[in-house]
Amino acid sequence: MNVTLEIPDKELVSLAAEASAAPLKRRVVTELALVLYGQGMLPVGKAMELAGMTRREFHQLVHARGVTHPFDEEELVRDLAWGETK
Repeated sequence: MNVTLEIPDKELVSLAAEASAAPLKRRVVTELALVLYGQGMLPVGKAMELAGMTRREFHQLVHARGVTHPFDEEELVRDLAWGETK
């Protein structure tokens, strides 16, 4: 499934000006991964996959941004199962 996101030109210009190191699309997807992870909607494995990062890179970004994540035993089991498939 693909989702198309429409961003008004005014906001897009502002975002593009701030997107120094990463291309805008990658930055938006990374931000989405961080938000969904922080809200407990994605486990770490899926969030880092969405962000296109290694586990180490994603955890560094999470730490740098101060993102907290509600973590429970069920998620630990899912993350471990996901890790075994990689």
